[in-house]
Amino acid sequence: MIKVNLLSPEKKEVPGGGAEPGAVAEEKKAGQFSTPAAVAAGLITVGLIGFLFMTQKKTLEDKTNLLNDMNAKKTTLKNVENTLAELEAAKKDLTRKVGLIGTLRSQQQSTVKMMDAVSNALPEWVWLTSLGFSGNRLSLAGKAIHNNLIADFINNLKASNNFSDVQFQGSTKQTQAGVDVFNFTLNCTYVEVQEKPAEKETTKSTSTSTNKVG
Repeated sequence: MIKVNLLSPEKKEVPGGGAEPGAVAEEKKAGQFSTPAAVAAGLITVGLIGFLFMTQKKTLEDKTNLLNDMNAKKTTLKNVENTLAELEAAKKDLTRKVGLIGTLRSQQQSTVKMMDAVSNALPEWVWLTSLGFSGNRLSLAGKAIHNNLIADFINNLKASNNFSDVQFQGSTKQTQAGVDVFNFTLNCTYVEVQEKPAEKETTKSTSTSTNKVG
């Protein structure tokens, strides 16, 4: 049977009470190697910590720059959205103004036609003192030298295609410079009659034929 001694060999003492010279040398050599290894390990650890710190710092700086860039783009997009909103509001306002101008022009043309139709219905010795309208509803006030002339005016309005629902409100007699004058008021609705295209074409053709004959 083979026996293996796993215990450290006993140091042999040399005569004189000391250890063997070889054992002392080995202990000194082991002590010399332990300090440099610890220093090297410490330096490596410090280096790793420094490397990790720089890496994390660079990553943090990159993320910070990316965040700042995204915030700047967000601000730019917000400014663009505000500009687009202002342009859209300006467009709507301009469209509204153009529509209002068109409505006023249309009303102006209708008013001119309405005044012309009222003037055509007035008999001689009948004149208007006021004319007001709300929408297509007219309120007329005037004077005449006889009630029969007021009746003629009402009949002319009724016979016209431009007026409907003619309502006589009444008249009062007044003497001015020795002459009897009748003040009257009435209401009616104005109806704008649109000229048919066929009528325009017929009128144009008739005018052209007349010019050729001439």
